[in-house]
Amino acid sequence: METTKCPSCRAIIPALSNICEYCDTRVEKLSNLDGSSDKPTLDSAIHVLEHDIMKLKSMPAPSIGKYLKVALLTYFTFGLYLLFRKIKSKVYKVDSFETLQSIANKNARNLRTYYGDDPKVKELILELEKEIKDVKELRTTKSRNTNIGCLSIVVIFVVLIFGLAKLGNSIIEEETKNYNQQIEKIEQNFNAIEELILNKKYDKAAIQLTDIFWVPVYELVYGGYDKPKKLDDQDQQMNDKYEKKKQELLDMISKKRSERR
Repeated sequence: METTKCPSCRAIIPALSNICEYCDTRVEKLSNLDGSSDKPTLDSAIHVLEHDIMKLKSMPAPSIGKYLKVALLTYFTFGLYLLFRKIKSKVYKVDSFETLQSIANKNARNLRTYYGDDPKVKELILELEKEIKDVKELRTTKSRNTNIGCLSIVVIFVVLIFGLAKLGNSIIEEETKNYNQQIEKIEQNFNAIEELILNKKYDKAAIQLTDIFWVPVYELVYGGYDKPKKLDDQDQQMNDKYEKKKQELLDMISKKRSERR
């Protein structure tokens, strides 16, 4: 069966095909290079080299945004995104620089074999190789810079997470510290008031009782800004506990005063 080559992707397809099954390009039989003869004509060789150079020059420059997207998706999916892209490129036959580079290099090798001494072919092959090198260096540079940028983003993200975790722990530690200090202070005040009652200093004890109250932990830590409408469960429990004890001591003072009369 006679074959021909797609002028776009250089895939080998049946000679009777009008549409390339790989890239959907319309195939026009313009030269012997795409026919069944072993050796292409010089004009066909020049046409192919010029076509490959034009394809390389017209290839969109790699986008930093696209590289950034690929790199971030690769980092955060642990490489699964690259596997997905590889499968997608096979299924949908996605064109790429690597594919075009492979086709152009193959064409250059074949045409150098046939017309390596022709000045025009030499010039075009050198131009093609230079274009491939330039595009490859550009893509490599952008890819490297993007990887560095993505790695920096990942590092900043990890540092931020650890920083927030540390900040959260420090807030919890500060709240616990203030909670325990307040309990200790209130208990000391109650002990002092009980001592006053034993010494029959009821008026002084009653006055000091009015100064005892539970301060919400958030108020101790944050200075009382943005106060909630009601105490949380822990603060409410401590408030109820000490209000009950205050009432018990007030009842005791009233009883002691009654006994004195």
